[in-house]
Amino acid sequence: ENAYREIGNHFANLRSWESAREYYEKAHHIEGLMETFYHLEKYDELENLIGRLPEKSPLLSRLGQMLATVGMTEKAVEAFKKCGDVKSAVSTCVSLRQWGLAVELAQKYKMPSVNALLNKHAAHLLQEGKLPEAVELQKKAGRYLDASRLLMKLAEREIEKKSAPLRIKQLFILAGLLVEDHLQTQASVTGGNRATVLAQLSPEDSILIEQIWHFAEAYHYLLLAQRQLRAGLMHSAVLSSLRLRDYEDVLNVEKIYSLIALSSCADRSFGTCSKAFIKLEALSSLSEVRRQEYEELAVNILSRYEPKDTKMDQIPCFACETLVADWQTSCPNCGSHFPACIASGQSIMNPQVAWQCNKCQHLAKRIEIASRKSCPLCHSLVTLQRTEM
Repeated sequence: ENAYREIGNHFANLRSWESAREYYEKAHHIEGLMETFYHLEKYDELENLIGRLPEKSPLLSRLGQMLATVGMTEKAVEAFKKCGDVKSAVSTCVSLRQWGLAVELAQKYKMPSVNALLNKHAAHLLQEGKLPEAVELQKKAGRYLDASRLLMKLAEREIEKKSAPLRIKQLFILAGLLVEDHLQTQASVTGGNRATVLAQLSPEDSILIEQIWHFAEAYHYLLLAQRQLRAGLMHSAVLSSLRLRDYEDVLNVEKIYSLIALSSCADRSFGTCSKAFIKLEALSSLSEVRRQEYEELAVNILSRYEPKDTKMDQIPCFACETLVADWQTSCPNCGSHFPACIASGQSIMNPQVAWQCNKCQHLAKRIEIASRKSCPLCHSLVTLQRTEM
């Protein structure tokens, strides 16, 4: 074997790699074979040498470097892991921009550099415009709040592009569900509940969570009102569109009051219709031509019909029993707030007996949810239970 190895070295010095290979094989000289396979570009045979070397062999490190130089990242990582050098495996992944594999290794072996790697990888993906991939990376790493922030950016891009409201709503809902995953994970770690985790969040994170659901609700009630209008549920469309007044910071204000005017006119609730036109005519963002069109339309409608609502129901407030119009969101007597039913858009006068989604925590009237299999907002599985207030 020594003789064969020396003959192999002789041919290697002459760069006659095929001949060197022949004698290195006879000598069972792995180090020499590594060099010949590398120079002959026989990379499949080069990677097979991993299995022929014992664990912790110093040759594995050299073999890993060789495989890395030709872009065979996974095989290089395999060699470094067998050598016991995980740090070199991660460094190789980073140098070859295999960020996902680098993060996976850093997490598996509990390396302190995992957060730095995640941030670098996310920045790399964002630089390449791969925002969805960055979201998926943060989600797999269990960094749900960071993933939800990226989804917010993605949703904002869709808003700028004037994409379909359904597409925008879906992105905000996904961001909201990631937030809830974060709260649930933290609650299981600390042994607390959702409320205690919320109380411990930083002001920045609290604002983020509130913002995400606020945006999701805005697009949800917009779509709900349009769907009800198309289905001929005129009064329900009025109630849902009136909810949109709480989301003027999210939606186009002209669109909000146009929808209120349209649905209330169809419902023959001309008092609400008149107020919507007044709001439209007062918008500073309108051109003079547009404002004139709204004025003429309002005159055409309200000159024929008395500006009065006749279809609004009176429902007792759960706190003080005062009769409250079904479109109101709070009691004028005691100030109690009435949350919206995510299934119908109606005010829930007694939230203590409403259904609450286990996932997104939003409320609905039990009669509205009885025939549903999923939450109208986040589409999680419906489980009927009494809310805890």
